[in-house]
Amino acid sequence: MAAVILSPLASYPSGYTHTLATTWQEFVTDPRSRVITVENRHASIDIYVAFDSMGDPASPETPTDGGAVGTHYSTVPAGGSRVYRLREDNTGRHTSGSVFIAGASGSPVCYVEQAKGPA
Repeated sequence: MAAVILSPLASYPSGYTHTLATTWQEFVTDPRSRVITVENRHASIDIYVAFDSMGDPASPETPTDGGAVGTHYSTVPAGGSRVYRLREDNTGRHTSGSVFIAGASGSPVCYVEQAKGPA
């Protein structure tokens, strides 16, 4: 798998739709983004979300693109969505460069949206 590069953005909010597998798919985010919304567009399959080691919430296991899903992740239930606020460093840029998403089974579709401010 290759990482999906979602940067640089010309306008906000900006979204991307992707069909998942059961291994991590990496989405490289724009450093100006402050909020990531992950929407699960499947009616019956959950999806999993994790961030790189600098993310918030940080994952004790650092996920890798195409890697196996471990035991530390956030779940987005079928038909649901979750909003993640990204931690900022002292320069005002977020400290997470990537979000990792995988399906619990099958090939669910997700929608990843980046925004500059609170949802």
